[in-house]
Amino acid sequence: MTKSRFVLVLCVAVLAAVSVGTVHAKAKNVILMITDGRSYAAVEATRAWRGSPAPYEGKGWTQLSMSTYSADNDAKTNPMGYDPDRAWENDPSGGLRPNMPYLKSNATDSASGITAMVTGHKNHDGSINWSVDGKPLTNIAQIFKANGRAAGTLSTVNWTHATPAGIGAHNPSRSKYIEIATEMLNESNLDVIVGAGNPWYDDNGKRLEKPNWKHVGEENWKKLENGTSGYTLIQSRDEFVAISKAADTPKKLCGTFQAISTAQQGRSGYNAADVPGLVPRNENIPTMSEMALAALNVLKNNDKGFFIMMEGGAIDWAAHANQTSRLIEEHMEFDQAVGAVSQWIEANGGWKDNLLIITSDHGNGMITGPYAETNVVDNGKGVLPGMRWNHTSHTNEIVPLYARGAGAGLFRKYASKTDPVRGKYCDNTDIIKVMLRATGLKGTMTK
Repeated sequence: MTKSRFVLVLCVAVLAAVSVGTVHAKAKNVILMITDGRSYAAVEATRAWRGSPAPYEGKGWTQLSMSTYSADNDAKTNPMGYDPDRAWENDPSGGLRPNMPYLKSNATDSASGITAMVTGHKNHDGSINWSVDGKPLTNIAQIFKANGRAAGTLSTVNWTHATPAGIGAHNPSRSKYIEIATEMLNESNLDVIVGAGNPWYDDNGKRLEKPNWKHVGEENWKKLENGTSGYTLIQSRDEFVAISKAADTPKKLCGTFQAISTAQQGRSGYNAADVPGLVPRNENIPTMSEMALAALNVLKNNDKGFFIMMEGGAIDWAAHANQTSRLIEEHMEFDQAVGAVSQWIEANGGWKDNLLIITSDHGNGMITGPYAETNVVDNGKGVLPGMRWNHTSHTNEIVPLYARGAGAGLFRKYASKTDPVRGKYCDNTDIIKVMLRATGLKGTMTK
């Protein structure tokens, strides 16, 4: 698909939102960390197993909720997109519990979820940065690049998958992986691209006899390998660690670690009776923390600042498969990455120069307690929590949102609605509004 030199204008709704009120902070760097498919119950399950809260559940963090529905929401049966009064029902034992039939309907997918967050527009499920009337939408990475800053995308799943692709591509179909890879490498001008999709390895990190070109494409991969793509290609865990510590880093980095689909979730050996950590991890794959620190070490070379999206993508894959142990593993790895990113922030300008946002694109799996109650049961550290899977797909639950740093408090201005259980919530289209107000960047550019 050719997208030659067209003008992309961030629509009036987003620009108007930027002009509302006074910008109280000027963030130099913005880091958006997304847990794909994570619900409140997944946070609870991980906290229970670990025996301690996540870094973002403590003091200093703005903690709210966020609605996630797409333009494909059924306006006739659910005109509100997310109706807090319909999302809950009376629990016979007292209080409220999730209204599962309602929450299992009208769920977004990752393509429309990331589009809403980085463009400010609802669009059709399955399309990436593509409007409901068939036009490409400007995303936050393009705005950063147009203002002389750096931009990147990172995931624990293949980097042409919907969420990471949402930072560097525009396509009416999320499944056009090779088209997406071509745009990301040749047109997006991203400074960092990190994820799976390595054509020479399976999900156990084993080298294949024949390459699988599904996610990147043969021509794109050969350009990466022979150095004509404009990116420095790294693949091994040792290379990621070296970049994270290097004083002299590549100008543009494509880190495609040695797995085709996921860093760890897709490795073999899973059993429903597993506990987290029982099956050895793929040691040739960098941790999400190592990926993040490598990416940040490249992006910080831009003195004006940067934007990066970092996704714990396989949380969603584990939820689709109802894999309790792998869900907790993926969630814990994401939380460790949050800790590593927070430490990086404190060593690089501190919270006054950086804005860190943590949220999800949608829920998945409709996790509840064992008797369909709202909360999972904490059975103690190192013991699987009491929980029940009630679905194998996405949900229309509102999801957690956490923010800290320059401009984080702006989210409270957009959290104008109230859920009877989760409290104040904003919408996923408000993410870019906060990012623009926090940085003071303008939203018009030419591609």
